[in-house]
Amino acid sequence: MSDFRWRLNYLWAVFLIQFLIMQSRKVILVIGLISIALGMAYIFATTAEVSSNPTFAEARQSGKTQKVIGELSSNHKVLDTITEEGELVKFHLTDDNKETVQVEYWGSKPYQFENSEQITVTGYFDSRDLFVAEEILIKCPSKYEGTDGV
Repeated sequence: MSDFRWRLNYLWAVFLIQFLIMQSRKVILVIGLISIALGMAYIFATTAEVSSNPTFAEARQSGKTQKVIGELSSNHKVLDTITEEGELVKFHLTDDNKETVQVEYWGSKPYQFENSEQITVTGYFDSRDLFVAEEILIKCPSKYEGTDGV
């Protein structure tokens, strides 16, 4: 009889250990799934925030450094001046809402600046209501496009 009890206790212990292991696996699985869901939600939230390009009006309202995409205004000249502080480039940029704003950039004017299709400026509005660019990226016309746009 004691051999039977020993086997019964042994089986009960094995069952209890397996049950606890299964429960801990379920807990780990649930924690893992929750972590994955939170990670995906974070990625979607930050991607949506980054992918939207604000206009000058939104950048002015935020008061923070923003990235604005626009086209070089053909109604204004590009002024490139060398001073004691460095090279100063002043130009006017028109955003998607057709708002034209004067931009100041301390640095070298990018190559083929006047021929660019699209200009991306990263910066902020100062107290003079000028957009002070900290970085300029340009998109030049592709030399591989045909005259009919194909």
